[in-house]
Amino acid sequence: MQTALTVVTRIPEGQVEPLRAELDPARAAAGASLLDRFAALPTLHFACLFIADATLDLPASMVFEASVDGATGDFLDLLLAIAGSELDAIYRYCADYPESAGRQIAKAYLLRHDFGAATFFAGCPGRSVGGIRRGAALLAALQDVIDGGTGAAANLAGDIMAAARAIR
Repeated sequence: MQTALTVVTRIPEGQVEPLRAELDPARAAAGASLLDRFAALPTLHFACLFIADATLDLPASMVFEASVDGATGDFLDLLLAIAGSELDAIYRYCADYPESAGRQIAKAYLLRHDFGAATFFAGCPGRSVGGIRRGAALLAALQDVIDGGTGAAANLAGDIMAAARAIR
């Protein structure tokens, strides 16, 4: 089951630019490291983190959106285990973020600010991230055989059953 979360947190006045610098992946900041951590999350389909600038009616906010396999609470547990220090470095600029946020306190903060999602795009409905990755690897292996492959695969291009056994 694919679910989505949308965490919206207020950014106090004077903290927008320091947060923007922290999120900049071109700098040696938490934002750059967080991108690497996202890649290590086996249940993450999509994520984005951005600053919504203040308007006449609304204060500046940071928005974290994610589409994940399974329950959002389980995803947050994994995210905080893998990227807790990066999240602390980023969320410290947001209103009411606890100064010494342990994993459970940080999780409660994120869940408290989760608006969920009324709708979200699912590019591969019903498929997990792992299933999508395995399918892509199988397709690449099949394409290698069809294209004549290299080494042993090159000799199998004419024999579909031998090619299937080689791929397995």
